[in-house]
Amino acid sequence: IAFGDIDIDEIDAAAIRTFMANNRAEKVSNSVRRRAYGAFSSIMGHAVTLGYLDANPAKRFELPAADVSRERYLSKAELHTLWSACASTLPFRRMIRFMIAQPVRLSIARNLTWNSIDLDERTLAVSAEAQGNKAREAFTLPLSDHAIEVLEALPGERSGLVFVGRNGGRVSVSGSAKSLLDRDCCLIN
Repeated sequence: IAFGDIDIDEIDAAAIRTFMANNRAEKVSNSVRRRAYGAFSSIMGHAVTLGYLDANPAKRFELPAADVSRERYLSKAELHTLWSACASTLPFRRMIRFMIAQPVRLSIARNLTWNSIDLDERTLAVSAEAQGNKAREAFTLPLSDHAIEVLEALPGERSGLVFVGRNGGRVSVSGSAKSLLDRDCCLIN
């Protein structure tokens, strides 16, 4: 068995140290390095199980530190600018307005259906199976006044997807749609 150009039994602590140093020098993020190292360690562990190695050389090394999570929130001025730039009937922009008014993930908003919304009770139900529901537990959110306004202004029947794209499917979140929105935000300022 070989790993790239190196036979697996030739991989030692020095080769792993070189691999890790090269990743640091190339400014590979800690999270990517952690995943790569974890996969590599698993492969080495499997090689031990199969009898190709006596010991896992990767076990001698500590995982790189986890990346510091960066949290970025829009200021009130930025939110106002984005809200104003989304004053359009384009489905992508209506969906962004909804997401400003209602704290849901993009994948939840894109896949949102009318049967999960109760306008009378002013609630949004997210199933455990909903794409984007990382907790994998069903939950219900109260809809904000602004979210209700966005939903009530949507054209069409109240069935199927809430935010319908041009082709009748999910709203496109392409780079070009975001670029146009970025441009319009700059024009407002």
